[in-house]
Amino acid sequence: METKSTTETQVSTKELLLQVFGFFKLLFSNWRVWTAALLFGACISLVKDIFVEEDLNYRSTIIFNLELGGSNQNSQLGGLASTFGLFNQSGSSSGELFSSQNFPTLVLSKAVLERALMKEVVVGKDTLLMINYVADSSDIAEKEWGGDLFHKPFTAAINYTFEKKETKDFTVLENQIIASIYEKMRDATKIDFLKSTNSMMVLSTMLSNEMLAKKWVETVLSTTEEFYVEMKTKKTRDLLETQEKRLAKIQNDLFSTDSQTARMALQNPNVVDPRGMMRETQANRKASFLSTQYMAQLTTIESLNRVLLEETPIFTIVEETRLPLETEYSTAGLNIKLSSLAAFIISIVVLVVIDTYRKVMNG
Repeated sequence: METKSTTETQVSTKELLLQVFGFFKLLFSNWRVWTAALLFGACISLVKDIFVEEDLNYRSTIIFNLELGGSNQNSQLGGLASTFGLFNQSGSSSGELFSSQNFPTLVLSKAVLERALMKEVVVGKDTLLMINYVADSSDIAEKEWGGDLFHKPFTAAINYTFEKKETKDFTVLENQIIASIYEKMRDATKIDFLKSTNSMMVLSTMLSNEMLAKKWVETVLSTTEEFYVEMKTKKTRDLLETQEKRLAKIQNDLFSTDSQTARMALQNPNVVDPRGMMRETQANRKASFLSTQYMAQLTTIESLNRVLLEETPIFTIVEETRLPLETEYSTAGLNIKLSSLAAFIISIVVLVVIDTYRKVMNG
């Protein structure tokens, strides 16, 4: 049994080697075919590079530093913030939304980019909504909305012009258009940390229109700063608004009490009833109490303003984007290699199929 198994193994190995040698023999005997296929693939790629216009894209880049503000634990106002429930005792915000690791995701979020699309930008002497500028100046009308053999052109989007309003008031068509533009601009926008740093970031975009690329990164950065500051300081601003309303109420009560005290002081010298003196004393006591509350409220509001300033992140542009922008084309060398390789593989498959067919027919 062992001799038979060994013999079968040797026969199988011999057959495998014969098939391999036969394959190489087939290649060598048909070297003109696959050489012609290589040249044919290269020629196709060269013709495409010469006669087909390549997409010219412009890269716009801004380098900036993000300072998230002082630590709550080290802040002299940490006690006040904790008293009002602004921060946890550990000094970290719930969910770590405002950590530097989450910042790139926040920049590319729909909340930020849609707000950026609805902002007004100045282009030359014209003031345009960014979303209309993108629709008119990018290649979205030719590519994403241009249609193909299986889809009709999105003519409703191509001919539509947005007016400035809140996104919550959008129609169904407007939601479809802004969703399409958002996906395109999100894919074209990149945000990441600068190498060897943990606070400096690089915001870049690659678009077919030079001025649009420049305006887009500038608008995204300004919108991100606006949104980031708004969200990060929301608790403090809400509390500050409440305390300012309370201050206004105390102020009105104090002014009313002061007027009442002044009238009583004017009337009491001619009043014999001792209750008049008692009412004056009560008014003076209330005025003193309200004055103390008023000064304490002023101190609270001043402290909250300092907390607001402390927790506001600072965006510092280290390297701004300037014209002319860096351009980028698709490389022809890589296309030649891929086209030649594809033609070579196809030619080998065809040769193997033809050879196998001949052997089967002759067998």
